[in-house]
Amino acid sequence: ITTAGTLILDSVILKANITGTHNQYGFIANSYVYGIQQNGGAVTVKGERTEIKNFAHAVEITGGTFTMEAGSICENYINGGKSGVAIEGGSTFILKGGSIKDNKATNRAGVSVEGTSTNKGRFTMTGGEISGNKAWCFGGGIYVDEYGVADISGGTIKANHAAEGTFSSPPEDVGGGGICIEKGTVNFTGGTIEENYIDGAENNCGAGVFIGEQGIFKMTGGTITGCKTDPNISSPKPSKGGGVFVKHGT
Repeated sequence: ITTAGTLILDSVILKANITGTHNQYGFIANSYVYGIQQNGGAVTVKGERTEIKNFAHAVEITGGTFTMEAGSICENYINGGKSGVAIEGGSTFILKGGSIKDNKATNRAGVSVEGTSTNKGRFTMTGGEISGNKAWCFGGGIYVDEYGVADISGGTIKANHAAEGTFSSPPEDVGGGGICIEKGTVNFTGGTIEENYIDGAENNCGAGVFIGEQGIFKMTGGTITGCKTDPNISSPKPSKGGGVFVKHGT
């Protein structure tokens, strides 16, 4: 679906027919298969049975406001980035209820937030759940990039994974199971970041929150708990920052 008008999805299933695998060699899927591309107007997702699933990119928002009240964006996967929800400059995603879950990508598996110097991408989370998303490298649950802003006051960010890959030439640091922040800003005033994981990659960091170059994380409420190296990894590597890892940020 491509929209710049008014779209309401209530008890609707959008499901792609792509097939693929997720294994030690990466993610195999057609990178051009999108669920919803929004470049203006208003999209509302409601109804517990609503699903957007099995796409390479479930939702891409380049303009307008996308509001999720119920349902799920789930089981989308790509060998690349932004399999769940991608918020670009000048657009807004509001998560009030429902779930962003079980999406897989190299980076930015759950929610990706980015913008420009004049148009910030914005993510507001007051409820709902971001859970079970897996990133080969960075940002299992949420990834906030340059000029992106995320305001989190409620809901749960749980059981997301990052640093899942194995690398012949590992990056200096890799991770951010719950949240990864690179040059963007996260205002965390409420909600829970719990039981997120960093997996078996070299230099795995920040199971709960990874704060990278110029990233800003402001926490005035809420809880970060139980974030750690995945206990199911047979040969875990040394880890840094179970709850929060600050690299070159604030």
